[in-house]
Amino acid sequence: MKNSIKFLLFISLVASCLNAKVYRFAIVPKNTNSPFFSQVEQGCKKVAKELGNVECLYVGKGEANPRYQVKILENLIKSKVDGISISVIDSNYFIKTGILKKIKDANIPLITFDSDLSKDVLKKYPNLRLAYIGANNFKFGNELGKAPLKQT
Repeated sequence: MKNSIKFLLFISLVASCLNAKVYRFAIVPKNTNSPFFSQVEQGCKKVAKELGNVECLYVGKGEANPRYQVKILENLIKSKVDGISISVIDSNYFIKTGILKKIKDANIPLITFDSDLSKDVLKKYPNLRLAYIGANNFKFGNELGKAPLKQT
C-alpha cells in the first residue's frame, strides 16, 4: 500500500513537471522594421500568452541580411528552442553555411513563412522544413490579373 501511494505521488510529480514545461518557439523575420512582421510578432505573443506554457521569441536585426539570420539561427540552436519559424532571405546561403542541416540535426522543427526556401533547395533537400505558411504570390498575381476580365 505504501509503495502504491509513493508511486502515485511520483507519477503526480512527474506529470506536474511535464505540464510546467514552457515551450519556446522563435520567429525569425527577414526585416524587423516592417509593419507586417510587427503584426506577426504581436500575434505570436498574444497566442503564447493565451496558451500560458508557450514563450514567443521574436528575434531579428533590422533590415534583411542572411548573415544575421544564420547567426540568429546558430544562437537559437544553442539555446535549444522547441521550434523555429523563419522568413527566408537566401536559401542558397543557408545551404552553403549548413545551418539548415544543423537545425535538422538538433531535432528542432522548422517552418518557413512569408518567403519559403527556393524550389531548387526544396527539390534537393525536401525534408529540411515541416511546412511553408504563406501565399503563392505568382498565382495570386495571376488571379488578380484575370479579375478585371471576369467583370466584363
